[in-house]
Amino acid sequence: ENGKSAVSVKHAVRCLSVCMWEVRPQIEPCKARAPDGSTCTWYTNNHLLWEAAVGRKKEGRLAEEEEVPRLHESRDALLLHFCVCDFASFWRKRWTQLGYLSASDQFRVRASSGAMMSRFYRLQREGRQADARELYELMCVCENDEVLGRHLDAGVLLRCDPEGRHKWPPSRRPVRYARLAEEAEVRGAHFDAWLLWGKACEDTGRSSAVALHRRRAACALAAGLAASALADLDAARSATGHDVPSVSLLRSQVLESLGHNSQAMELVQQALDGGVGVGDETAQLRSLLDRLRQGVSVRASPSTPASHWHAKLPTPAELQHSVTHAVRPDPKDSRLYMAVLPVAMGWWQEVGGDEHQFANALGRAAIAARTELAAVDSCLRPRPIRAVRELWDLHEARFKQDGACSIDLQQMPPGEWPSVAKACRALLGDRESITIAACNQEDGPGQPFALLWAIFCALAAEVARDFGIHELGMLTELRLARPMSGTKAGGPEVDNGGLLPDNRREVSFRIFVPSDGGHIGPPASMMLRTKDGERSHSLEVRTGRAFVWWSRQTFHQVLGAEGYFAIAGWGVVPQKVDRARQSWH
Repeated sequence: ENGKSAVSVKHAVRCLSVCMWEVRPQIEPCKARAPDGSTCTWYTNNHLLWEAAVGRKKEGRLAEEEEVPRLHESRDALLLHFCVCDFASFWRKRWTQLGYLSASDQFRVRASSGAMMSRFYRLQREGRQADARELYELMCVCENDEVLGRHLDAGVLLRCDPEGRHKWPPSRRPVRYARLAEEAEVRGAHFDAWLLWGKACEDTGRSSAVALHRRRAACALAAGLAASALADLDAARSATGHDVPSVSLLRSQVLESLGHNSQAMELVQQALDGGVGVGDETAQLRSLLDRLRQGVSVRASPSTPASHWHAKLPTPAELQHSVTHAVRPDPKDSRLYMAVLPVAMGWWQEVGGDEHQFANALGRAAIAARTELAAVDSCLRPRPIRAVRELWDLHEARFKQDGACSIDLQQMPPGEWPSVAKACRALLGDRESITIAACNQEDGPGQPFALLWAIFCALAAEVARDFGIHELGMLTELRLARPMSGTKAGGPEVDNGGLLPDNRREVSFRIFVPSDGGHIGPPASMMLRTKDGERSHSLEVRTGRAFVWWSRQTFHQVLGAEGYFAIAGWGVVPQKVDRARQSWH
């Protein structure tokens, strides 16, 4: 019951998703639509898929180009599809190309993306490869040798687990994979070399394969695939029954890259105590040990509190029960419930299946979502300002190309920044952040920020116009914060996505005001990762410079901004269940 479907090639126009098609004609000539609303040109034998499509059709939640498939209950027909992929390919996936980002542009993650994919997407952006590997093995890998053996014997499964037990089919002609791998290494194409060394391992004897696996592991590490490097080293160990002494340095480097510093330190110490390595290798082991002792890891990624899942996966009913408890007093199927449910499995994995931590995490997610969804209900349609449009026109191309841009607000009144800084100090006090409501009004606590809110609102109007987002609204609240320094700052953040419920945020606005009210603040940088993580930007923070980026896809982090106040605003897209959306129609 995994949502696959079939369609005749003569009727298929394009694939809308892994289980939805655009077909023409929708109804074959001389045939009528079935009572359930389904067509005759698209079939499925999946009851769950068919029932879900019928329900969405009745509720008016299918897009114009979508249709209900015709249920064909023949159990003799089996829909076969390719296996997911090995971890290296999974880690390198580009969700834009696979349709998990919106089709209207190449930057916005769809709110309807699968919860597992949202979490994996976040793990990619945070570089948490060890956690991603565990998620991949838990959700994607079949470890039942009996089932795999039956499928291989029957011929319905042709290729399985290229990392380990089952080999790929041999090539029809001899290929010098080892030589090609060496040439790729010389070019610096480490990922290509890793693939080619894998084929070379299959074409050589057991003893030679051990050395090739070690070399392949080194290529994987250089290609940023430390989790795959560990699998290659494990394959070499299983072939000999133990680690070759010279592998200690490589395995330690792999463990360090995965964030397993304590394990790496223990392995390095054992190697040095045992006299492993000579000359330069010993020096590298000592250097690595010193770095690990100082708590400095060059490529370490954060690890979850409980990184290994021994508990059984929760059932859908158990997840629903946990979410129902977390969103009380809101009922099941409420807006809050529907917002928290998609992130429940991600939180279960994040806390390692610990029931107490899981309940607390869902409770905190529900509290945050309740507040943020309430703010959506009071959002307003953005209104343009001529001066802002003139500035936007200068940066529009950059925003479309990169998914982010910075705009210098040259026409701000000279005394605006000192007065804003004074209001920030008064409102923040000793707190790290605060939400300021009703910034669209000329009286009340948000009055000192009314001009900034109007500028954010005008920028939202330009985004709505350029990208045809007709339902884009502007939150009437702003978020005031004091950027943290050092380890307190944490890693990159995303304004909508990951482990937090969908808060409808679509486009983000940020501006920084020197805390002393001066016109020139200390050096600081805004770090952004956009376009499916393929582009990184470092933008200088200046007084009067506004930053704009897509909320769902962009991971951001500010460095060196302890001498500033950060003021944030958001453009949102209300859904049909939100009162703001209902009041606009």
